[in-house]
Order: sequence, then C-alpha cells, then structure tokens
Amino acid sequence: MCNATSNRQKAAVELAKKCDAMIVIGGFNSANTKRLVEICTKICKNVIWIEKLSDLDISKLKGFKNIGITAGASTPGWSIKAVYDELVKNI
Repeated sequence: MCNATSNRQKAAVELAKKCDAMIVIGGFNSANTKRLVEICTKICKNVIWIEKLSDLDISKLKGFKNIGITAGASTPGWSIKAVYDELVKNI
C-alpha cells in the first residue's frame, strides 16, 4: 500500500470517529474504496457508499448531525465537491 492510500485510510478513521454518518465516494469496483467502506463501517454504523452524486439519497441523511465525506484515490476532486455542496444545500 502506498503512503497516500495509508494516509487516506488513517484520515478516514479519524473522521469516522467524529461522525454519526459517513459517505464514501468511489467506484463500486475499486478495491481502495471498498477498503475505505470496510474501515469506516467498523467505526461508524451509518456508512453510505456512492459512486457519483446521483447515487446520493439525501433523505437517508436527514437527522444526522455530523456527516463525514471520504473518497477513493481515483475519485476526482470535483465529484467530492459536488457531494459536499449537495449536503450543504440540503441538510
């Protein structure tokens, strides 16, 4: 595992500890993203894995106070920002 992947996983752990829900963005066939989902699920019981913004069901996030976002290494920054902007607008 490369340093970037290891650092991303460590950051996801720290974020998940502070959140009552986590969104993991990344390809459904991505081993890296799958591992992030597994790691987050061990810490946070409400983890949603999406590949793109249109997969996000905002209604499933209503009532959560702290929602974290993490993403696989190949997820473009604009995709992460789109999910973030959608949360800010609707939660």
